[in-house]
Formats: sequence, C-alpha cells, structure tokens
Amino acid sequence: MRIAPVTPPHLPLDKGGSVGLMKPRRSTEFYVIIFTLNVRKMEGFMDMLKTFEEKISFAVEKIKILKDEKNNLDKRIEELENLLRIKEQEVDRLAVEKAAIKTQIENLFNELDSIEVRNNGK
Repeated sequence: MRIAPVTPPHLPLDKGGSVGLMKPRRSTEFYVIIFTLNVRKMEGFMDMLKTFEEKISFAVEKIKILKDEKNNLDKRIEELENLLRIKEQEVDRLAVEKAAIKTQIENLFNELDSIEVRNNGK
C-alpha cells in the first residue's frame, strides 16, 4: 500500500504535484493594481515634469525681461554720463568766463579809481 504525500495547505503545487516548485499564480486583480499604481506614479512624475517645465519657462521669460531692462538701463546710464560730461564742460567754460569778467570788472574799477584820482588832483 502506497501512502499519498500530504501537502501543507500554504504551499502551492506544480503540475506534477510537487510541493514548492511553482511560483504562486497572481490574479488579474494583482496586475490591475500594479498597473494602476504605475500609472499613478507616471502621472505624478508627468505632473512634476510639467511643473518643472513651467518653472523653467517662467525663469527664461524673467531672464529675457531682466536682460532687456539691463540693456535699457545701460543705455540710460550712457546717455546720462554723456549729459554729465557736457554739463561739466559747460561749468568749466562758465568758470573761465567768470574769471574773465572778474578781471574786466577789476580793470574797470582800477580805471575808475585812476580817473577819480586825476579829477581830485586838479
């Protein structure tokens, strides 16, 4: 008399009736759950990429705006520096003119003094 082996209920049987040689079969529900989790992970990753792309686009636009502002400010600085040079030249010219006028006035006062001295001496 032959005794059939007793299989523990928690171990799967392969096609030949051997214990533990077969991988446990997974249900379709298992694969649907895994697929759903992967899709959700992928959606999360895609959302993260989209957000990152939006941030990069915003940064690029901001950089363009800031470069334009910098160029405009550089031009304005150049214009103001040129205007300052012109004004400095004008101030120098006026200082020379002032010195010349002062000398003329001093000469006129000296001449006036000499005329008074001559008139008082008569």
